[in-house]
Amino acid sequence: MRYLYHYSDQLFDSLKTREKQNKPLDPKVKTNFSDYDKHISFFLEPIPLDILPDIHNNRHPFYVAGKEVYEYRIPTVNLGTMRYHLTESPEKTKALYDSSIDDNAYYALMDKVNKEQKYVGTSIKDIEELVDKFEGTTRNFFLKVPTYPNYEEIKNKYTPCVPHLMVYPSTGMVRYSSVTKKKFGNAKAKISNSNFLNW
Repeated sequence: MRYLYHYSDQLFDSLKTREKQNKPLDPKVKTNFSDYDKHISFFLEPIPLDILPDIHNNRHPFYVAGKEVYEYRIPTVNLGTMRYHLTESPEKTKALYDSSIDDNAYYALMDKVNKEQKYVGTSIKDIEELVDKFEGTTRNFFLKVPTYPNYEEIKNKYTPCVPHLMVYPSTGMVRYSSVTKKKFGNAKAKISNSNFLNW
């Protein structure tokens, strides 16, 4: 068994998809929820709360120094029947910034990578292997974000180019094992000057 992590500034009794909460991303939607509304996002390990505000010069809409947030810890066995997609993989990031790869080649490559690396599937065991694979990398992925050529375009997004899971539970909800109130810190981040495509 492994653990996944979810963050919110709200306290919930269980984690639910937007569809389950009846809160579609597009407020005009009444019944036909999008696929996006049917997922819950999870990190593969705790995020670096201490440096996230400084990475974005304390201008990010969510990563604000001193802000309190709830950290939910979810055992992988609690996912139940579901499908998942690991998004923002390092392979995806590398391909996005490779000008020699056109759209057709990009989608073909992503289809191949997603299948070979088990970035898409329905197996909890495969998710646990991904947790092991990316252990200890999340902090560095966040540190690389300001080094991307289009940082100004992506700086306000929640997790650009940081691998995380989009899980689509059949019940629309997932129960957590514990929740802890945390706070974003104000530690200085040492942004890497190395090639941002290196993993």
